[in-house]
Amino acid sequence: MTHKPNLVAASLLALASLAAQADVLTFEGVPNNFSTTFAVESFTFSFNASGWGVASAAFWSSGSYNNNGTAMIGLAGTRGSVPGQFNMRQTDGSTFSLQAFDVADLFRGTADNNVNVTGHLLGGGTVSASCVADNSFDTCSVFGFDNLTSVDFAQSTMAGWPATGTGLSIDNIVFNAPTDGHVPEPASLALVGLAALGAGLARRRKA
Repeated sequence: MTHKPNLVAASLLALASLAAQADVLTFEGVPNNFSTTFAVESFTFSFNASGWGVASAAFWSSGSYNNNGTAMIGLAGTRGSVPGQFNMRQTDGSTFSLQAFDVADLFRGTADNNVNVTGHLLGGGTVSASCVADNSFDTCSVFGFDNLTSVDFAQSTMAGWPATGTGLSIDNIVFNAPTDGHVPEPASLALVGLAALGAGLARRRKA
Protein backbone atom coordinates (compact mmCIF):
# COMPACT_ATOMS: atom_id res chain seq x y z
CA MET A 1 0.00 0.00 0.00
CA THR A 2 1.29 3.45 -0.93
CA HIS A 3 0.84 6.16 1.69
CA LYS A 4 0.31 9.61 0.22
CA PRO A 5 1.49 12.61 2.22
CA ASN A 6 -1.14 14.24 4.36
CA LEU A 7 -0.88 17.82 3.09
CA VAL A 8 -3.39 19.12 5.61
CA ALA A 9 -1.37 17.81 8.52
CA ALA A 10 1.80 19.14 6.93
CA SER A 11 0.30 22.60 6.56
CA LEU A 12 -0.88 22.61 10.16
CA LEU A 13 2.60 21.61 11.30
CA ALA A 14 4.05 24.44 9.22
CA LEU A 15 1.69 26.94 10.81
CA ALA A 16 2.53 25.59 14.25
CA SER A 17 6.21 26.00 13.52
CA LEU A 18 5.65 29.65 12.67
CA ALA A 19 3.94 30.18 16.02
CA ALA A 20 6.72 28.29 17.76
CA GLN A 21 9.26 30.84 16.52
CA ALA A 22 7.94 33.37 19.04
CA ASP A 23 10.40 34.72 21.59
CA VAL A 24 9.78 36.10 25.06
CA LEU A 25 11.46 39.36 26.03
CA THR A 26 12.15 39.40 29.77
CA PHE A 27 14.16 41.99 31.64
CA GLU A 28 16.20 39.67 33.81
CA GLY A 29 19.82 40.74 34.02
CA VAL A 30 19.11 44.19 32.57
CA PRO A 31 20.71 46.90 34.74
CA ASN A 32 18.27 49.34 36.36
CA ASN A 33 17.71 52.09 33.83
CA PHE A 34 15.53 55.19 34.18
CA SER A 35 16.63 56.97 30.99
CA THR A 36 14.02 58.33 28.58
CA THR A 37 15.28 55.90 25.93
CA PHE A 38 17.19 52.65 26.35
CA ALA A 39 17.76 49.35 24.54
CA VAL A 40 17.00 45.81 25.71
CA GLU A 41 18.22 43.05 23.39
CA SER A 42 17.09 43.98 19.85
CA PHE A 43 14.47 46.54 20.96
CA THR A 44 14.56 50.22 21.85
CA PHE A 45 12.13 51.57 24.46
CA SER A 46 11.16 55.26 24.63
CA PHE A 47 9.15 56.64 27.55
CA ASN A 48 6.75 59.55 27.97
CA ALA A 49 5.48 59.56 31.56
CA SER A 50 6.02 61.16 34.96
CA GLY A 51 7.98 58.14 36.19
CA TRP A 52 9.35 55.09 34.38
CA GLY A 53 12.13 52.59 34.10
CA VAL A 54 13.24 49.00 33.87
CA ALA A 55 14.42 47.64 37.22
CA SER A 56 15.18 44.48 39.15
CA ALA A 57 12.82 42.52 41.37
CA ALA A 58 14.65 43.91 44.40
CA PHE A 59 13.83 47.47 43.35
CA TRP A 60 10.13 46.82 42.75
CA SER A 61 9.82 44.77 45.94
CA SER A 62 11.18 47.65 48.03
CA GLY A 63 8.18 49.91 47.40
CA SER A 64 4.40 49.73 47.21
CA TYR A 65 4.48 48.23 43.73
CA ASN A 66 2.83 45.17 42.29
CA ASN A 67 5.58 42.87 41.09
CA ASN A 68 5.96 39.31 39.89
CA GLY A 69 9.29 38.60 41.55
CA THR A 70 11.34 39.36 38.46
CA ALA A 71 12.75 42.40 36.68
CA MET A 72 10.12 44.35 34.72
CA ILE A 73 9.14 47.69 33.20
CA GLY A 74 7.13 50.16 35.27
CA LEU A 75 5.64 53.51 34.32
CA ALA A 76 3.14 55.94 35.82
CA GLY A 77 1.68 59.41 35.42
CA THR A 78 1.15 61.73 32.50
CA ARG A 79 3.62 63.99 30.78
CA GLY A 80 2.15 66.91 28.91
CA SER A 81 -1.25 66.17 27.42
CA VAL A 82 -0.95 62.40 26.97
CA PRO A 83 -1.30 59.45 29.38
CA GLY A 84 1.88 57.78 30.58
CA GLN A 85 3.18 55.48 27.87
CA PHE A 86 6.17 53.89 26.20
CA ASN A 87 7.04 52.93 22.65
CA MET A 88 8.76 49.68 21.66
CA ARG A 89 10.50 49.23 18.30
CA GLN A 90 13.22 47.15 16.71
CA THR A 91 16.48 49.06 17.00
CA ASP A 92 17.44 48.21 13.40
CA GLY A 93 14.05 49.35 12.07
CA SER A 94 12.84 45.89 11.02
CA THR A 95 9.27 44.70 11.50
CA PHE A 96 7.98 42.36 14.19
CA SER A 97 4.76 40.96 15.60
CA LEU A 98 3.35 41.21 19.11
CA GLN A 99 1.44 38.28 20.58
CA ALA A 100 1.11 38.79 24.34
CA PHE A 101 2.56 40.32 27.50
CA ASP A 102 2.02 40.22 31.27
CA VAL A 103 0.55 43.32 32.89
CA ALA A 104 -0.59 44.65 36.27
CA ASP A 105 -1.32 48.01 37.81
CA LEU A 106 1.97 49.48 39.03
CA PHE A 107 0.72 50.49 42.47
CA ARG A 108 -0.35 47.91 45.01
CA GLY A 109 -3.90 48.17 46.37
CA THR A 110 -5.17 50.73 43.87
CA ALA A 111 -8.14 50.82 41.53
CA ASP A 112 -7.94 48.89 38.29
CA ASN A 113 -6.26 50.56 35.34
CA ASN A 114 -6.29 49.64 31.64
CA VAL A 115 -3.38 49.24 29.25
CA ASN A 116 -4.15 50.51 25.75
CA VAL A 117 -1.93 48.96 23.10
CA THR A 118 -1.49 50.54 19.65
CA GLY A 119 0.52 48.82 16.93
CA HIS A 120 1.86 50.89 14.03
CA LEU A 121 1.71 48.88 10.81
CA LEU A 122 4.25 48.78 8.02
CA GLY A 123 2.86 50.90 5.19
CA GLY A 124 0.58 52.92 7.47
CA GLY A 125 -2.41 52.33 9.71
CA THR A 126 -2.74 51.03 13.24
CA VAL A 127 -4.22 48.15 15.20
CA SER A 128 -5.32 48.48 18.81
CA ALA A 129 -6.31 46.45 21.86
CA SER A 130 -6.99 47.04 25.55
CA CYS A 131 -6.61 44.88 28.66
CA VAL A 132 -7.36 45.37 32.34
CA ALA A 133 -4.38 46.05 34.60
CA ASP A 134 -5.32 45.17 38.16
CA ASN A 135 -3.40 44.15 41.28
CA SER A 136 -2.30 40.77 39.95
CA PHE A 137 -0.29 39.94 36.86
CA ASP A 138 -2.36 38.58 33.98
CA THR A 139 -1.45 37.77 30.40
CA CYS A 140 -2.84 40.15 27.78
CA SER A 141 -3.06 38.37 24.41
CA VAL A 142 -3.44 40.50 21.27
CA PHE A 143 -4.33 39.53 17.71
CA GLY A 144 -3.54 41.09 14.34
CA PHE A 145 -0.43 42.83 15.62
CA ASP A 146 1.69 41.73 12.64
CA ASN A 147 4.17 43.58 10.40
CA LEU A 148 4.64 46.27 13.04
CA THR A 149 7.14 49.09 12.97
CA SER A 150 6.48 49.91 16.64
CA VAL A 151 4.01 49.46 19.50
CA ASP A 152 2.74 51.96 22.10
CA PHE A 153 1.73 50.78 25.59
CA ALA A 154 -0.30 53.46 27.40
CA GLN A 155 -2.16 53.75 30.69
CA SER A 156 -5.84 54.63 30.36
CA THR A 157 -6.01 57.54 32.80
CA MET A 158 -4.75 61.11 32.64
CA ALA A 159 -3.95 61.55 36.35
CA GLY A 160 -0.42 62.57 37.24
CA TRP A 161 2.18 60.88 39.41
CA PRO A 162 1.72 59.52 42.00
CA ALA A 163 -2.06 59.38 41.81
CA THR A 164 -3.45 55.91 42.39
CA GLY A 165 -4.44 53.66 39.54
CA THR A 166 -2.26 55.46 37.00
CA GLY A 167 0.59 53.08 36.41
CA LEU A 168 1.53 49.92 34.54
CA SER A 169 3.85 47.00 35.28
CA ILE A 170 4.79 45.04 32.15
CA ASP A 171 6.90 41.91 31.66
CA ASN A 172 7.32 38.81 29.47
CA ILE A 173 6.62 40.41 26.08
CA VAL A 174 5.96 37.66 23.52
CA PHE A 175 7.01 38.69 20.02
CA ASN A 176 8.10 37.30 16.67
CA ALA A 177 10.76 38.97 14.56
CA PRO A 178 11.48 36.90 11.42
CA THR A 179 14.95 37.18 9.93
CA ASP A 180 13.49 38.31 6.60
CA GLY A 181 11.70 41.20 8.27
CA HIS A 182 8.27 40.03 7.11
CA VAL A 183 5.59 38.47 9.27
CA PRO A 184 2.93 36.51 7.31
CA GLU A 185 -0.51 38.07 7.58
CA PRO A 186 -3.16 35.91 9.33
CA ALA A 187 -5.18 35.88 6.09
CA SER A 188 -2.16 34.59 4.17
CA LEU A 189 -1.68 31.80 6.66
CA ALA A 190 -5.35 30.85 6.28
CA LEU A 191 -4.99 30.73 2.50
CA VAL A 192 -2.00 28.42 2.82
CA GLY A 193 -4.07 26.08 4.97
CA LEU A 194 -7.04 26.17 2.57
CA ALA A 195 -4.81 25.51 -0.43
CA ALA A 196 -3.30 22.50 1.27
CA LEU A 197 -6.77 21.27 2.21
CA GLY A 198 -7.93 21.58 -1.40
CA ALA A 199 -4.89 19.72 -2.67
CA GLY A 200 -5.46 16.94 -0.16
CA LEU A 201 -9.10 16.53 -1.21
CA ALA A 202 -8.11 16.43 -4.89
CA ARG A 203 -5.63 13.66 -4.21
CA ARG A 204 -8.31 11.65 -2.40
CA ARG A 205 -10.71 11.92 -5.35
CA LYS A 206 -8.03 10.66 -7.73
CA ALA A 207 -7.37 7.73 -5.44
